[in-house]
Amino acid sequence: AYAASIDVVAPGSSGRVTGELRNANTGSLLAVPAVLQLGSSATLALPGEQMLYALRALPGNHSLKVSAEGYAPLEVAGLNLVAGQTQVRNLNLVPICHLIEDSASSGLGNFSAQPPWGIGTTRFHSAPAAFTDSPDGDYAANADTALTLVPLDLRDVSNVHLAFQSWCDTEAGFDRGRVEISTNGSVWTEVWSCSGSAEWQPVDLDLGALDDAASAHIRFRLTSDGAVQREGWSIDDLVVTGAGAICGGTPDGLFASGFE
Repeated sequence: AYAASIDVVAPGSSGRVTGELRNANTGSLLAVPAVLQLGSSATLALPGEQMLYALRALPGNHSLKVSAEGYAPLEVAGLNLVAGQTQVRNLNLVPICHLIEDSASSGLGNFSAQPPWGIGTTRFHSAPAAFTDSPDGDYAANADTALTLVPLDLRDVSNVHLAFQSWCDTEAGFDRGRVEISTNGSVWTEVWSCSGSAEWQPVDLDLGALDDAASAHIRFRLTSDGAVQREGWSIDDLVVTGAGAICGGTPDGLFASGFE
């Protein structure tokens, strides 16, 4: 079943596109609602015996955009609609899944930690612990240390995202917590930073630059000057997600060479 589309043009002067929505990995009909947009026309497709959609637009080339919870966004470009004609476009959406989940409850097995990075049990978002740059007190002057996730093999993985909880008690404007990424472990790009935020805050980062990377690196780096030292940076409830054939089961080959 599908919700009626919002037609902004008369049927006789418009082209129509319709089709099914399926899970690209399993081939089954989508089991969650999906929002589809074609120009200024939109529809909500609802799960049912037939997961169908239907949209109209003026003749010409259009892009069809599809979004559904738990799936990577899909855009189909180059839809050439002809007045009075219907095109059938069955669409396959690629599911998103958790590639890494770590709430610091099982140690540092997923990381390479520069001292004094470690596990802290006095400041956490979810019990019993969090990752922290200075588990034994305030961070040092002129610090530059990192907690680095083991390299990930993300070949054939798209829509990579990183989410975590951040407590960033640093000298505001001077000392910073930094999230950096790399595809070779040598050249790093900063994608987010924090400073002087002494409260738990959710962070959600689009790491599309790591899509399809054979060796994807993510690190959390604390830097400080020599003036004021504070409690430091704590990180909890870390999740890396991605979309692709890998979803539906995490194979042994997720970690890049050299890690298990």
